[in-house]
Amino acid sequence: MLKLCQRFSMAAKTGEFFALHEWKFTCENQKSLSRDLSKEDQVLFNTDITKLSWDSYIHLFMHGIRKYVMKDTPETLPAAIRKLNRLLWFHRMGKMLMMLLAYRLIKTIKFR
Repeated sequence: MLKLCQRFSMAAKTGEFFALHEWKFTCENQKSLSRDLSKEDQVLFNTDITKLSWDSYIHLFMHGIRKYVMKDTPETLPAAIRKLNRLLWFHRMGKMLMMLLAYRLIKTIKFR
């Protein structure tokens, strides 16, 4: 458990600077390039960011974080997914238990 906490802390510190600052990027050169490309070049060099598949981008981004920041091997991914799913279900059961306890508490206070 200590190793997991240390790895999580390392990952949090790695991204802390980028998460806590506001970033504004301009892309005038990219926009100019997109306008100046011929139709054939636009097909060959896709520079339109609106056509980016964000789901696949985030998927690849997370794999990169696991590999290069967390230093995990791809073989650990199935076990990590199982562990995450188990923790998710424990969390959901805990919330349901808390809601049940809150309901019973309100019910007993209401009828006194």
